Amino acid sequence: MALQWHDPAEDVTDAARVRVFGRLADAWKLSVAQRAALLDSNHRTYHRWKRDPQVARLSADQRTRIAYLVRIYVDLHAIFGDGGDANAWVHRPNAAYGGEPPLSELVDGGMAELLRVAAEVALAAGS
Repeated sequence: MALQWHDPAEDVTDAARVRVFGRLADAWKLSVAQRAALLDSNHRTYHRWKRDPQVARLSADQRTRIAYLVRIYVDLHAIFGDGGDANAWVHRPNAAYGGEPPLSELVDGGMAELLRVAAEVALAAGS
């Protein structure tokens, strides 16, 4: 599944961001709790946005989070191709994250870990 999205600085609606995030989260097989945590949101708000992306009013932080998650997704597909390995990577234990899956770091680590994982994946992808 290829995701295409413009640079976050471009005029992209919050609804479009939520839809792209939803496709990414589906590809990564994320739980609702993981989705909400990655967006620094709560379950109820995430469900409302998923049901009707047009009502989404994202904060600047949430827009940034989505941009970095999409960058990770794109870079993983550049590294592994479009097979299942690219999407499975976030779930596999990884020595770089203390033997934990990168998803644990992304969910529990906040913005700092999101930036760190994005930088490491970008470096590996050569982007």
